[in-house]
Amino acid sequence: ESGTTVVAANCALVLFTSGSAGHPKGVQLSWQNIEAASEAICASLDFHAVKQQWLLLNLHYSFGLLGQLLPAIRMGAQTQRADHILEVVRALGDGELNGMISGVPSQLLTLCQLIERSQKKAAGVTHVVSAGAAVSASLRRQLCDVFPSATIYVNYGQTEASPRILCLNSNDENFHSDATGYPVGNLKTNISEEGELLVAGDQIMLGYLGDVPSPVIDGWLHTGDTASQAPSGLVTIIGRKDVVVNVGGEKVALANVEAAINALPGVTCGMVCPVANEHYGNALYAVLVFDAAPLSYAGLVKLLGEVVASHCIPSRFYQAQALPTNANGKLDRSKANAYFQAAQRII
Repeated sequence: ESGTTVVAANCALVLFTSGSAGHPKGVQLSWQNIEAASEAICASLDFHAVKQQWLLLNLHYSFGLLGQLLPAIRMGAQTQRADHILEVVRALGDGELNGMISGVPSQLLTLCQLIERSQKKAAGVTHVVSAGAAVSASLRRQLCDVFPSATIYVNYGQTEASPRILCLNSNDENFHSDATGYPVGNLKTNISEEGELLVAGDQIMLGYLGDVPSPVIDGWLHTGDTASQAPSGLVTIIGRKDVVVNVGGEKVALANVEAAINALPGVTCGMVCPVANEHYGNALYAVLVFDAAPLSYAGLVKLLGEVVASHCIPSRFYQAQALPTNANGKLDRSKANAYFQAAQRII
């Protein structure tokens, strides 16, 4: 049960969360959780057609272990774990890069850039799987261009759900929108009155280790993420409930600003960070990665002003080759200060 150090009698595995939304937590999963997740992932990623996968993920990470390795074992697919992205590029040059590639968006972005520079073709890749963070429309287009023979799968999940919750592939007409995906397996989704995504089904964890309140209430996992859901069941993640800052007396949801930035032409991905300001409480700085010539400061302000309120527009923009991430590839705002350099500022 939640709030106890005792391991549940039917606990088969304990995995720790990345801590991107607070301190890492020990998630207790049963064999039923794991079996349901593996079956759902095999179906949603069309694993029946995979003979080999290249894994760019750590196996202590739920996406790597439960999301990719165990389904591959279940379906008899060979797994080659790459310690470095250059191994994958070398395999491409040797004609050995076939089947499925899985990684977080930052890894796949780097892989795309390296393949484009090498001017090699990735015709043998049939599945490209991304999870762990949102995939911008720009990166979705780039993945389709670099891997023309592959189906691209974008995913959303949490360790508490073993871990896959939503999946959307490039054969769907909504793929090139900001939509996140459809529920996998027998998962049910609902949106609370506060706009929070709730999830129920056989994949939901037993509880946490230690004296930590469980986010599972009456069978529903409260994800902490805000979302919208279409009548078709298609879910779009908007952002974290708790990543809201005060700018000049106005509440700003960082995820909403980041979504607007990621939709700008030429922007691959962006991160918005609050910086203490004596006049406004917080100022907003943004770090951007471009896939083409960078927009000017005036251009960024003009385009953002068309979709967000003026107090949501960052006061400074910085250009970077890649965004700071933690060991699991998720955005790490704590490292942002190193990116606020005069030479990288967009004017």
